Amino acid sequence: MDRLVAWSGGQVPLRGYADQQITELAMHGWDLARATSQDAPLDPALAEHALNWSQPMLRPEHRGPGQGFGAEVPTSRDAPVYDRLAGWFGRDPAWQPPASQDQ
Repeated sequence: MDRLVAWSGGQVPLRGYADQQITELAMHGWDLARATSQDAPLDPALAEHALNWSQPMLRPEHRGPGQGFGAEVPTSRDAPVYDRLAGWFGRDPAWQPPASQDQ
């Protein structure tokens, strides 16, 4: 029997909740590293897990204006996994923060 946890007004299987949290951490870890120009090594296994879990979960009706996610940014199949994850969640993998004026 799957263990359940309380989440979002109901109960969900613990495994699904854990998968969602892994996905959040992987994607927002990329966001933070990119926004702060960090070369921190991000674990590709986490990104692969997040991508595999999120692809059947993120439906088209959750994308677009007024929704939680933007349109998918296409990436090549052989792009690094974090680029594919970023594109899947509507981020531009090529995005770089503006150059600091303090330099």
